[in-house]
Amino acid sequence: MTPMIASDYVKVLPISYFFEPPEQMPIRYSETQYSDIMPKKYLEFFHANVNVESMQLVENGFRTEGKLYPCRSIFVHFPKDELLYHFFYNLYQMEVIDYDDKTRKMKFHQTLPKEPPTENEFYNWVYQSINQSAGSIYDEVLFENVMAANYDASYLTDSKFISDLLSIEDNKSENIQEHTTNLLLKFDLPFFNNADINTLMKVRKENGEAFQSFRIELDKKLRELRLENDPEKLKIKLENAFHEIVEVQVNEINKTIQQIKKSSKLDLFLLVGGLAGSIQTGGASLLASAIAIAKGYKNYTEYHSKIQMNPSFFYWKVKK
Repeated sequence: MTPMIASDYVKVLPISYFFEPPEQMPIRYSETQYSDIMPKKYLEFFHANVNVESMQLVENGFRTEGKLYPCRSIFVHFPKDELLYHFFYNLYQMEVIDYDDKTRKMKFHQTLPKEPPTENEFYNWVYQSINQSAGSIYDEVLFENVMAANYDASYLTDSKFISDLLSIEDNKSENIQEHTTNLLLKFDLPFFNNADINTLMKVRKENGEAFQSFRIELDKKLRELRLENDPEKLKIKLENAFHEIVEVQVNEINKTIQQIKKSSKLDLFLLVGGLAGSIQTGGASLLASAIAIAKGYKNYTEYHSKIQMNPSFFYWKVKK
């Protein structure tokens, strides 16, 4: 992270502070079993991607059973085929010992009986637990997106589950830059693989215009793909666009460099010839030498300008 922070490309904010557990354990209750904790379409997404397993208390902790049946402990995780977001719940038996109406303080004790609850009680508890788990993830992702919006930043995630959650919204409103970023992340193309981060940041900082030109060219090549819905066709068109940027254009830069080298050799020959003539004629050909030098410098600056104007110059510079 250090070179990215030093280049003012990344800023670090301690947002984990907002997700720390409270000092006091809250006691919550919902008459709807938390089914109204978020818009219906999001809750349905969580229920479609959840896996719930019963757990048994063993000597050193709890053991997941790989199936669901009435018990006192459950393991809830999202998505259902991974363990990315997971939660543990125990259904305690609570007994009130004392309650004071004036102070509104209550004493109670909880136990975890070996006997399971009734089937109806159990599955209501499972449903409520799924909703609470989903609400915890939803609130966290929502907060992170609010933070990103406040800082005019893009929200990036390497979780397909969260990406699918965010895709529930209509993505037609995404701008061209967001579309480019989403395509790059979705297809995971070998773009800047193995590029040293120090080099990447150094070139980006020293060649800011080249970086901007490169990004604009990316947006230009990929903007038409916003209308393509077929995943296979989209992938082929995307690969074609990247071939143009990282193969064809880079080859043009290399060809231009070869032209610079050939031109430099020619100008060097003229320069040496001019100097030899000035020695032989006592300075009569000094003007020819000056012309040769000027011509060489002119060719160099023209070719150099042509290289930097190429939209793939930033990519070429990083790779070299």
